[in-house]
Parts: sequence; C-alpha cells; structure tokens
Amino acid sequence: MNDGAGLARERVEIASDRGRLRGDLIVPPQPRGCVLLLHGHTGSRDELPLADGQGLFAHSAAQMGAAGYASLRCDFLGSGESDGAWADTTLDGQAADALGAARWLRAHPELASRPLALLGFSQGGLVALLAASQAAAGAAVLWNPVFDPDRSFGLIYGADAMRVAQTADPQRRLSQAGGLRARFFQQASAYRAAPLAVDLALPLLIVASDADRVIPDGPAQAARLAGRRRHSTETLVLAAGHDLGAAQGMQGPDWVIARSIGFLDAHLR
Repeated sequence: MNDGAGLARERVEIASDRGRLRGDLIVPPQPRGCVLLLHGHTGSRDELPLADGQGLFAHSAAQMGAAGYASLRCDFLGSGESDGAWADTTLDGQAADALGAARWLRAHPELASRPLALLGFSQGGLVALLAASQAAAGAAVLWNPVFDPDRSFGLIYGADAMRVAQTADPQRRLSQAGGLRARFFQQASAYRAAPLAVDLALPLLIVASDADRVIPDGPAQAARLAGRRRHSTETLVLAAGHDLGAAQGMQGPDWVIARSIGFLDAHLR
C-alpha cells in the first residue's frame, strides 16, 4: 500500500524455525539503503509512545523513508505480535531474529542490492552488536544501548532478583524479574557492548543520554568504547533520559533521528 508521501508500506511475516516474526516494511521510491530497527527490552516494533501519537520507531521509519531509506521493524519472538512467549526471550534468540530479518531483506527484490544498517534502541543496541558482523551490515546506529547487562538489569529488577537469577535453574521463571527465565540473565552476563564493538569493521554511531537511569554513565561509556575502536565511530550526547526525551516532546527524538539519518548519508555505502 502506498501512502500520500509515496512510501510503500507493508505488514510482513518472516518465518523461522522458532516461529514467525511480524513487522512493518516501508520502502521509498528508489531506496538508497535499508535500516533494520531493533527494539528494546519489553518493547515492540513501534517502540516508545511519542507526542505525535506514533511510536518512536514508527516515527523514525517515516522520517527515514522521507530521506530515501527503506526500513523494517519487527517484534522479536515473544514480543508484540510475533510468535513465542516473553518468558523464552534471550539475547542470542533476539540476535537470531535480527539475522533472520536481515536475510529476508537480502532476498527482497527491491532491497537485495541496497546497503544495510542496523539501528538498535536500548537492549536492541546490544542485539545489533551481536548481529552486525553476521548480518554483513554496512553501518550500525545505537540509541542508548545497554553497555553492561548486569548493571542495567540490576537497576531495572533489583540486585536481589539478579542474584537469584544467576544461581537458579535456567528454566525457572522469575516473578521478580518480569517472568523471564533465569537463563536470560545468565546468558546476558556473558555480553558487554565494548568487546562486541571494538573489532566491528563498520562505521558506528552511539547516542547516549546524560540523564539515563537505565544506562548510567552512558556518555562516558560511549566515549571509552569509541576510544578503543579502530574504525569510524561517532558519539552524540543528548540531554535527556533513557527515552531520548520522548516524554518532554518531539525535540529530542527528532534531533536523534535527524543526526542518525545524517550519519547514514555520510557512511552507509
């Protein structure tokens, strides 16, 4: 279906051996590239609500479409409208979902030859780093990414819940941790953003908010990561919380989206 802006919009389903991903595809005329948007912890493909009534990712996809970029945003398995149960979510599973979506884009007749960028918000930023090398991405954009899962999930669910998770049976569902199985946290403890990003041979943009209670010291962590990388890395600091300022209006999200599009214009080949 084409909208009034000339963007083709389509609801899609992507099959995998673990279930079907459901999402939204936007394709502008003669797309210059494609962006795969990866949502955060407990989120879904439209992401946080904005003042204009759309979700952060839905709004971002429309802006990217106007700038000439196709986009695909899917609910991870166990989230939103995709198959599966939230309790079974893992970071490795979400990375596999991202890779499945990337393969689907590579097979799309209008997008197969277009360069691909991964854009992840919050936990989706860590998932983007997990998937980027295998997805053959040309660039990655991270919005308030989870740098240290143990620290961030400890702030979300509490230190006691994290201690229980690390010693529990991996299949045990934890009521004090959103009903997730203990294996989610046990697996997440093995990952940190910096080691995943250091050797990624692609341009990287990291947006970090200076009042983010979920990602403490985000700007400092982003700067340290950038200092360790040999490949092109840009960092932007936003005066906002974890939601990129969405609760205060459109200025913060629109600034981040515009700067991200500018980064893609400069680096996605």
